[in-house]
Amino acid sequence: MSDQAVLDAASYVLQKFEEPISTMKLQKLVFLSHAWHLAFTDEPLVSEAFEAWRYGPVSRSLYRQHRQEREVNAIDAGDPTRLSAKGKIIVDAVVKNYGALGGIDLSDLTHKAGSPWHTVRIRNNLSRDDSSRELIPDDLIKEYYKKELQL
Repeated sequence: MSDQAVLDAASYVLQKFEEPISTMKLQKLVFLSHAWHLAFTDEPLVSEAFEAWRYGPVSRSLYRQHRQEREVNAIDAGDPTRLSAKGKIIVDAVVKNYGALGGIDLSDLTHKAGSPWHTVRIRNNLSRDDSSRELIPDDLIKEYYKKELQL
């Protein structure tokens, strides 16, 4: 089952770039948009849970849309006009603050000790290199990013 909101958010992110971006970068920017949306509004940007994959948080629905690609400039199934006004403001801020970083840099950012990805991996006794489909709970994401706001 697909989460349409994650595809809409991804389409909105992609509109912010003139050139294609790596699929890893897209995944992380959508995750960070979701995370900051939770922190600022106490509401999720997307309803699908992100999974704690080896290279960071991943949306399975979004992955299905780009799995054959290394770079992407559009998600055909996404409609950026469906994103809420609050969602657009937060995605704009995420792209402004993180958009210059590459996929690996964004992945490293999501791997920080204590991050939701890291916490799920530790709780499930997974090494950095283990494959995983463990879900990253929204309450864990919200708690972490709310604390980041206070730093």
